[in-house]
Amino acid sequence: MRNISFLILLFLSLTACEKVIDIDLNESNPQVVIEANLQAGEHEFVVQITETASYFDNQLPKTIENASIRLLAEDGTAVEIPHQNSGLYAEVINAIPNQTYTLEVEIGAQLYQASSFLPERVKLIDLETEFQEARGPIDEGYLVYSRFEDDGNVENYYRLLHKVDGVLRNGGEDLQVVDDNFFNGGMARLPLFQKIFNEGETVTLILQHIEVNSFEYFNSLGDIIASGMGPNSGTAAPGNPNTNWSNDALGYFGAFASDTLSVEIPQ
Repeated sequence: MRNISFLILLFLSLTACEKVIDIDLNESNPQVVIEANLQAGEHEFVVQITETASYFDNQLPKTIENASIRLLAEDGTAVEIPHQNSGLYAEVINAIPNQTYTLEVEIGAQLYQASSFLPERVKLIDLETEFQEARGPIDEGYLVYSRFEDDGNVENYYRLLHKVDGVLRNGGEDLQVVDDNFFNGGMARLPLFQKIFNEGETVTLILQHIEVNSFEYFNSLGDIIASGMGPNSGTAAPGNPNTNWSNDALGYFGAFASDTLSVEIPQ
C-alpha cells in the first residue's frame, strides 16, 4: 500500500503561530484527522479537523467544517466548540486539573471520541547553563538543563519545548518527550537534547506535564521523524503515530499543564 500525508499541528494550545509537520502515512481511503490540546487554566481551546490527502497530491488536505463538537468534563460540565474557519473550531475553556476530559466529534452519522486526563502543573525550579567544547560535528556552545521535582506516587510524562529570543523552535528535531523512569520521585535535571545555544541568547523552556496518551503519540511521532520518514523524505512511513481516537480517526486529543522559565546565556 502506498502512502498518504496528513497535517499534524503541534502545540495548538499555545496561541502562537506554529509550524506544521507533514508526515507520510498510509494511502487508501481518506481518514479523519483530529488534533486538539487542552491546557490547564483559562485559554482558547482549539480543535482542527481535516482529512488525509495523497502524498502525491499537491493540494492541502481537505478541512472538515460541518462537525459538531462537545468537550465533556468529569464533573459533568459540557461545552460546545463552534466552528470558526477552515476546519478550526475554538472556544474559551477553563480547564481544571485532576479530572478526565472527553472530546466528542460528530461528523454526519459518525461519532469520534477521545479522553485525556489533565494533570497538575509541575513547577520548574531552575534552568542551568553549561559550556560545552566543540566535539566532532558539534560546535562549542552552551547546554541548557531544566530542574524540577517529580512526584514519585504516580507515573509522570513530560514534554519539553523551547524558544530562543522569543521564537518557538518547533521543527521535527525539536520534539522531546520523556517519562520519569530514571528520576521517579526525585529531582530531575533534563537537558534540551542536542541543543547548543550561543552567548547572549535568551532561552525560554516550557515544561508540559502530559498524560500517557499524549506521551505515546509524540513518542511514536518522534520515532517516525528520527527514522528519516518524516517531512519530504520521499520514503514510506511504517505506520501512523499512536492515537487515542475511536473509529479509526487519526491525530490525538491531549491534556496538559505547563510551567515556563527563561535564562540568558552568559557572555
